[in-house]
Amino acid sequence: MVEAKLQEHRITPYTLEVREGQREQVGPFDCEFVAVNHSIPDALAVALRSPAGLVLHTGDFKMDQLPLDGRITDLRAFARLGEEGVAWMRENRYYALWRHTIAHADELAWRR
Repeated sequence: MVEAKLQEHRITPYTLEVREGQREQVGPFDCEFVAVNHSIPDALAVALRSPAGLVLHTGDFKMDQLPLDGRITDLRAFARLGEEGVAWMRENRYYALWRHTIAHADELAWRR
């Protein structure tokens, strides 16, 4: 989807398709991709290792242990990275200041 939009605007950046558990060397960074559960399919966090330290970047994620697609946040990987020593964790938390609760998908089916 992103590549098609970039081609439409005649932009040809370097792209790399990755999967959970994969590690890639990108410039000076050793990148490790970690599964996170979210409403966006196949969401990933990325651990960036450099001589300056380990940075963990993730978008918004959930701790849903029964997601509809069966893909849960890889808490073991987060624990392992924590033991390794995270210098900085960057996380996007959209709507974090809103007062609301998130229901599990199964509960939403009963509310219809």
